[in-house]
Amino acid sequence: MQNVSDRAIALFWLAAGALAGAGLAAEAQASAALVLGAMGLTCTALRDIEARQQMARERRNDIPPLRFVDTLG
Repeated sequence: MQNVSDRAIALFWLAAGALAGAGLAAEAQASAALVLGAMGLTCTALRDIEARQQMARERRNDIPPLRFVDTLG
Protein backbone atom coordinates (compact mmCIF):
# COMPACT_ATOMS: atom_id res chain seq x y z
CA MET A 1 0.00 0.00 0.00
CA GLN A 2 2.96 2.30 0.38
CA ASN A 3 3.36 2.38 -3.41
CA VAL A 4 -0.21 3.61 -3.80
CA SER A 5 0.40 6.52 -1.43
CA ASP A 6 3.64 7.32 -3.27
CA ARG A 7 1.68 7.53 -6.51
CA ALA A 8 -0.97 9.71 -4.90
CA ILE A 9 1.70 12.10 -3.65
CA ALA A 10 3.34 12.15 -7.06
CA LEU A 11 0.00 12.89 -8.75
CA PHE A 12 -0.68 15.71 -6.29
CA TRP A 13 2.68 17.35 -6.96
CA LEU A 14 2.25 16.79 -10.68
CA ALA A 15 -1.12 18.55 -10.65
CA ALA A 16 0.15 21.35 -8.41
CA GLY A 17 3.20 21.87 -10.59
CA ALA A 18 1.12 21.88 -13.75
CA LEU A 19 -1.27 24.49 -12.34
CA ALA A 20 1.56 26.67 -11.09
CA GLY A 21 3.45 26.24 -14.36
CA ALA A 22 0.40 27.16 -16.41
CA GLY A 23 -0.14 30.28 -14.34
CA LEU A 24 3.47 31.44 -14.39
CA ALA A 25 4.80 30.31 -17.74
CA ALA A 26 3.75 29.38 -21.23
CA GLU A 27 1.59 26.35 -21.95
CA ALA A 28 4.56 24.51 -23.43
CA GLN A 29 6.33 24.58 -20.08
CA ALA A 30 3.24 23.25 -18.31
CA SER A 31 2.97 20.50 -20.91
CA ALA A 32 6.61 19.61 -20.35
CA ALA A 33 5.92 19.36 -16.61
CA LEU A 34 3.02 17.00 -17.31
CA VAL A 35 5.18 14.85 -19.58
CA LEU A 36 7.96 14.66 -16.99
CA GLY A 37 5.47 13.76 -14.29
CA ALA A 38 3.95 11.05 -16.46
CA MET A 39 7.42 9.66 -17.13
CA GLY A 40 8.08 9.56 -13.38
CA LEU A 41 4.84 7.69 -12.75
CA THR A 42 5.67 5.26 -15.56
CA CYS A 43 9.07 4.56 -14.01
CA THR A 44 7.39 3.95 -10.65
CA ALA A 45 4.90 1.57 -12.25
CA LEU A 46 7.67 -0.32 -14.05
CA ARG A 47 9.61 -0.61 -10.79
CA ASP A 48 6.49 -2.01 -9.08
CA ILE A 49 5.97 -4.54 -11.87
CA GLU A 50 9.59 -5.67 -11.63
CA ALA A 51 9.30 -5.99 -7.84
CA ARG A 52 6.17 -8.15 -8.20
CA GLN A 53 7.88 -10.35 -10.78
CA GLN A 54 10.89 -10.74 -8.49
CA MET A 55 8.64 -11.72 -5.56
CA ALA A 56 6.89 -14.30 -7.76
CA ARG A 57 10.28 -15.74 -8.80
CA GLU A 58 11.35 -15.95 -5.16
CA ARG A 59 8.09 -17.68 -4.21
CA ARG A 60 8.62 -20.26 -6.96
CA ASN A 61 12.18 -20.86 -5.79
CA ASP A 62 11.08 -21.36 -2.16
CA ILE A 63 9.09 -24.51 -3.01
CA PRO A 64 11.20 -27.50 -1.99
CA PRO A 65 11.75 -30.09 -4.71
CA LEU A 66 9.59 -33.19 -4.47
CA ARG A 67 11.75 -36.24 -3.98
CA PHE A 68 10.84 -39.58 -5.52
CA VAL A 69 11.10 -41.30 -2.12
CA ASP A 70 8.38 -39.01 -0.74
CA THR A 71 5.97 -40.12 -3.48
CA LEU A 72 6.26 -43.79 -2.45
CA GLY A 73 4.66 -42.91 0.80
